[in-house]
Amino acid sequence: MGFRDIVARYEWMLRADSAWLSEGLAWTVVLPRSENLSLIEVGRRLTGGGRPVMSELEEVDDRDLIYLGRSDTATALVEPDGFSYAGHPPVLEWLSRNAQAWHISWNLTGTSRLCYATDGNVLAEVHRLESAVAVGVDADSISAEVAMLREAVDSPWPAMQATAMAIVESRTGARLDQQWFEEPRVVVHIDQPISPDIPPLGFSHHEPDLDSKIQHASQATRNTVFIYTIEELINRFTLGLPSVSEVLQAAREGRPLSESQWHEVDAVHEELGHQWAGQPTAEREQDTGGWRRWVAANAIRHSLRSLSENSSYLDGLTFARFAFSEEWPVFREQIRELARDID
Repeated sequence: MGFRDIVARYEWMLRADSAWLSEGLAWTVVLPRSENLSLIEVGRRLTGGGRPVMSELEEVDDRDLIYLGRSDTATALVEPDGFSYAGHPPVLEWLSRNAQAWHISWNLTGTSRLCYATDGNVLAEVHRLESAVAVGVDADSISAEVAMLREAVDSPWPAMQATAMAIVESRTGARLDQQWFEEPRVVVHIDQPISPDIPPLGFSHHEPDLDSKIQHASQATRNTVFIYTIEELINRFTLGLPSVSEVLQAAREGRPLSESQWHEVDAVHEELGHQWAGQPTAEREQDTGGWRRWVAANAIRHSLRSLSENSSYLDGLTFARFAFSEEWPVFREQIRELARDID
């Protein structure tokens, strides 16, 4: 099928009555250079080495989730409302490690973008599809794609969006059609980023030596580190609420948390972060004290989840690092000594 035929197919799709995505869509495709990427690995990359919550839904709707799907060797990530998390530069950098990542998006605000990243670098971006002008450290890397967009500049809607979608398909082999949206999909639940720069959640990005030490420690040691971290966060940030204290006691005793207890922990975190609800990212400068308590609650939340999974991931320590802020160096040494004493 020729490029113009692909454009025509996407134009038809966007005009269809059922195509609610015509009002907003973010489509990111990751094409690895060698081995195929598992959906779990793509989820990890989305969080910068963290461990996101992933589940499966029967079909795609407009909820604030990232939907994943395989297309031959490529992985497609869809955000139906067009307000994209995956399109943030640091996320594209993580996704494009030893791979290419192509991203297009548009939404109800009038924003529209085309981005290209490879080997951990965002090389070029078209900030507005209608401008058909590329910027970036290597804007010429998408000169052919920009020329395709220019041919659609004076054409009626949805020629520009369809052209951008055709570019992504032709460069990656991934394809979107109505059936893609009607099949069961793995979804990634992304926590609201704690700052506009979207720091990676993988603890190794911030503390590689300590990360290695804890990862290679026994499960009993990792459990002790997480319980100690939770206790210190509760005391430092006055989070000794009945619901939190109850789940901490369950963690100390090695008892699994009930679904209602998980809801209570999530509710505490959501309540503390209510002032940032609906925002793409949280701004610490709005309320530094409140921000640190909110991040501390997220550290507790992730530490508890890790405890329920054999203390197998350290995202809770990443959040703790940001919550403690300038107090972190002292706490880091306490964790280091704790791990040394036990092992």
